Amino acid sequence: MKSRIIKPVLAVCLLLSTVQLWPAAIDLVNSPLDNGFRLMYNLDFTRAQQQFTSYQQKHEDDPLGPACQAAGYLFAEFERLGVLESQFYESDSKFDKRKKLSADPEVREAFDAALARAETLAQARLAHDSHDQNALFAMTLSSGLKADYAALIEKRNMVSLRFTKEATA
Repeated sequence: MKSRIIKPVLAVCLLLSTVQLWPAAIDLVNSPLDNGFRLMYNLDFTRAQQQFTSYQQKHEDDPLGPACQAAGYLFAEFERLGVLESQFYESDSKFDKRKKLSADPEVREAFDAALARAETLAQARLAHDSHDQNALFAMTLSSGLKADYAALIEKRNMVSLRFTKEATA
């Protein structure tokens, strides 16, 4: 029962963290990234991380690997903290009155490290090709994930908006 409630919320969160660049960037069908997101959708975050790690081992210079790894950390933390539960979003007033959540500092450190690696790799690619779609998508995903973390875990809505604006740019 719990997964039937969580899956639509997770799907919406994943979609809100992405843009339409990805399909043009790489062929995802049956790739480790595709498999990783399928596993995340089914709340199997450990195996999803294994898929993201597998992708990174084969594509060391692609910023999508660490960006997706960061997404895995974030959504596993969302699951642990109850953010993926539908009652979290039941009404505007309940959402506005939500408390700042107690994030795991080790998960935060891993999340930040994955995002830093993704951004470093993306910037290196963009220095050579300002239209590199994987790099652009990784930067957008990174900003979106930061926005989600700030808003949904730290309850820093204005900071979240800044990251959202950064993702749009």
